[in-house]
Amino acid sequence: MEKEIEAEKQKLREEKEREDQLEKERQVENFMFLRFIKLLIRSNRQIEDAKNSLFQHKTFSLEESFRLFDFNNDGHVSTQELTKVFADHNIELANL
Repeated sequence: MEKEIEAEKQKLREEKEREDQLEKERQVENFMFLRFIKLLIRSNRQIEDAKNSLFQHKTFSLEESFRLFDFNNDGHVSTQELTKVFADHNIELANL
């Protein structure tokens, strides 16, 4: 009888340890997800600030900027065209 009680207590301890481990894993996943969301928000804010800064310049023209990237004047900007413009201005791109 005493062995059965001890075995039941051991099962309960193991179950509690598994639950605690799962909870820790969920907390880590939640933390990483929140960090990712924070990074996205920060990046979007920086993009929006840059866009607003560009549009405040009196000499800025969206059409002229597009033509800067569209070398072959086909109305589309390819990854090769983007890569060339950034390379010409010594801006490093990763995995474009």
